[in-house]
Amino acid sequence: MQRGIIKHLNFEKGFGFIRVENGPDVFFHASQRHPDELGQPARDREIFFELRQGQKGPVAWQWRLTPPQTPEIDPECDRREGYRPGIMVALRWSGYYFVGQRRGSWAVLMDMMSDPLLEEIRKQTELPIESEADLLAALERPPHPDASKRIDELWTKELNRPDWEFAYGVPQGGIEPGEHWEDAIRRELEEELGDYRKMFGEAQSWSDAIKGQPTFLFKERSNFRVEKDGRVYRGKALYAFLVELNFIPDWVDTMIFGSRGDEHNSFPCPEFENGGEFCDPNEAIQLIRATHKGAKGDQLVRLFEMAKAA
Repeated sequence: MQRGIIKHLNFEKGFGFIRVENGPDVFFHASQRHPDELGQPARDREIFFELRQGQKGPVAWQWRLTPPQTPEIDPECDRREGYRPGIMVALRWSGYYFVGQRRGSWAVLMDMMSDPLLEEIRKQTELPIESEADLLAALERPPHPDASKRIDELWTKELNRPDWEFAYGVPQGGIEPGEHWEDAIRRELEEELGDYRKMFGEAQSWSDAIKGQPTFLFKERSNFRVEKDGRVYRGKALYAFLVELNFIPDWVDTMIFGSRGDEHNSFPCPEFENGGEFCDPNEAIQLIRATHKGAKGDQLVRLFEMAKAA
């Protein structure tokens, strides 16, 4: 959280500039007011804000006129007031942050299996396999030209995808009625990342790796939406936390860090690692900005910026 003095104010147009120590003036606008701030700005008045980089220079975000206080973590109070609560978690291990597991070669294979055109070609060219000779003949048969063309189209579509699509992302979701927020964090870790463990038979869970207490980062009353397993959760009170991990299993080091420059997975952001992503904070913020737009992207960028400063 930054502090400054209002240097210039155009009240009618709802914007002004903030003077800060050892830095350029910061632009602020009425639309970026903190939802709990009800006072009116005035010239030479103290102002508190989070610093963001806009297209033309530094911008004040979530500004307020009173010193911020850490809000009480009370999801049930939010629920009684009509604000459905939820959580968002920044996972940090050895200075790296988890931003998600992106689509890879497996996604194209899944597209091939569900593609109507390829399914039709399979039905038309299917031959009965009644002997080893039939099997060998089927394996030696050249691919159907229409099938080869369609597979190339699916690969091209994936390579030209404007945004990454994540199979797993930053752990986030709702807080169930009566559920403690720490239990909600652990549950979300298992739901979001537990498939890795199940796939490889890893005995230790992600929640077992949590180091100490989660660090509260911020709370905002704003709309958020989480879609998971065909279910959609919509909330209005978002709590953000930083969770430190003591360790990650050996297989996670292979699965998540992967290898740089894999030609089969060099999708729109080849500078990032293959598969799941544990990035340094600056890379994490860069990747989120490249792949998440709108309010959701703003929330995730703020999450990593606050975690980086914590």
